[in-house]
Amino acid sequence: MLSLVKYMNITNQQYLYTIGLRYKHCSNPSAVYDKDGNFVSVNKAFKNVFGLEGKEIIGKSLLRLEHNLTEHSDIINEQNNSVVYNRVQLFSLHIIKTHSSCTAFYVSKMPLINERGDVIGIDVNLYESGLIHTFSASLNDTFNKKSAALKNATTVINSNKLNDTFTPLQETYSYFILCGFSNEFISGVLNRSKKTVENNISRLIDKAQTVYCGGIFNRRSFREYLISNNITNLSPAGIMNSRIQTISVSPFLFDNTI
Repeated sequence: MLSLVKYMNITNQQYLYTIGLRYKHCSNPSAVYDKDGNFVSVNKAFKNVFGLEGKEIIGKSLLRLEHNLTEHSDIINEQNNSVVYNRVQLFSLHIIKTHSSCTAFYVSKMPLINERGDVIGIDVNLYESGLIHTFSASLNDTFNKKSAALKNATTVINSNKLNDTFTPLQETYSYFILCGFSNEFISGVLNRSKKTVENNISRLIDKAQTVYCGGIFNRRSFREYLISNNITNLSPAGIMNSRIQTISVSPFLFDNTI
């Protein structure tokens, strides 16, 4: 939770505005809401992702705006209320339709608290799920965590793609596995039966064994192989259903999250 330094003589509105200034030029989508879920500040990346470009949004709630997750506005509102009333950080996974494609984001919502201990707003940050896991191998290196993280941070843009023999559908499933999506979640996103998802993943694992390594025998070992070999330049193909799911574990712990 973020709180003001005690005895600073600034208003709640000034505090929220100051927090928002930090994200003005940030590359990942970020926003600041007041305690009622109305926008106090929002950066360009956030507007792009939610389809809010060119709209007057300051002082308005997502509930009152058309955006790329309009059908899930009630869930977003429930999450905001939970952050305010329970005074805890909340994580969720969003599948967001952006133009003709879809992108998966981990979303962090954190209560903003003034020096009197009142929750006055919500700090919102979105992180592309593939990039989160790109860092996982280096950030879990306890021997040389700092230098490894810095080294990996300079090579994210140059992360590797899958072998050309994998189909677009197999790349989609590889992306889901990299992001830690459960079979149930994938089933909902693709609007396919759980049995179909299981069969497609089974075929993907067989292919990965042949192309990459005989030690790949399940989702976890395939995911570990992708991360350790920096094969994180993956994209989901085709039309998916937008979806939001709250998760109980921080994605920054680099574990399966759903």
